[in-house]
Amino acid sequence: MNNFNYYVLDIDKLEKGDVICTTSKKSFISGAIRIGTKSNYSHVLMVYGYGAFIHADSMGVYSHNIQRLIFRSVDSVKVLRLKQEYQTIIPKLCEYLKSEVGKVYGTISALNAWLKMDFISRFENPSDIQFCSKLIAECFEKCNLKIVDNPKECFPKHIAESKLFLEVLNVLKKCNNKEIDFIENTKNPQVLQAEIFTQILTKIKDKTNVNILTVSETEIFILNNPEFDLAFKEIYENNGYKDIHKIELQRNGYRYSTYEIFKKHIDMSTEPSRQLDYLQKIADGLITERFNQVNQYVSIQNEFINKNNRPSVFYEYLISFYSDMLKCQEKLRQNILEYKKQA
Repeated sequence: MNNFNYYVLDIDKLEKGDVICTTSKKSFISGAIRIGTKSNYSHVLMVYGYGAFIHADSMGVYSHNIQRLIFRSVDSVKVLRLKQEYQTIIPKLCEYLKSEVGKVYGTISALNAWLKMDFISRFENPSDIQFCSKLIAECFEKCNLKIVDNPKECFPKHIAESKLFLEVLNVLKKCNNKEIDFIENTKNPQVLQAEIFTQILTKIKDKTNVNILTVSETEIFILNNPEFDLAFKEIYENNGYKDIHKIELQRNGYRYSTYEIFKKHIDMSTEPSRQLDYLQKIADGLITERFNQVNQYVSIQNEFINKNNRPSVFYEYLISFYSDMLKCQEKLRQNILEYKKQA
């Protein structure tokens, strides 16, 4: 791959809640959407945190790493940011977005939106599925902001032209060799995450005979159905829920190791200061997110105890898992602060 012909997003210029309109010149479906809607764009996604976005694609609704997005030309991307008067909704917007993680992709419903043929929906329940622009439009509507009158008929064109946003300019940069090597030669943990979540949701549906659509729904279901408590914990445990974190520890173990190992790795970097700033933003964002997740599961656990006079092994499993992840990010921040102190 010739790095002079490809571009990546500069994550330091992106903010939580930014919406990114993209396209693929090689994809038949992308071309059909662009031609059918008379637009330059065929896909949309939303920035959820530093270096992370959530979108709906053929694998369903999942989070991904912004650094893995690569574009052939500057015309392939448009970054939108909510106007100042609407930015107070961003935290709630991202909560709604995250609550959709795990839903399946609706190819027929996307086609239905394009053709405006309601009869096609007999094959898919619109509330059970997502496609990229419907996902974004529904999240905005839940925050009382309408991109279109009917989210099920929303396309990237509508989002790209919405008056709710201002365009963010100069957010692309040319790929360097390190970025290309990362994209081409490292395993994508987000693909594994999608596979694991899909497998877990499938097993849970089989176990309960209930059409549970998202990971968030799974975690609330136990409150009113305590008889599945142990079964859910075993499904999570036996289907690789913790494997996502294991990949991070294997790939970036230096971040969470002793200060001596961390320092040695940073010293080998060509730009230690920039690397530290990058890691600091990751740690700060994830510490907040993991802290909130732990507190959320502790709160649900307390509610479960009040209802059932015993603790839930499923919630205990989640509390332990996210507590461990929180400790890792706190260790990373500690290493960063120590390095800066010694510099």
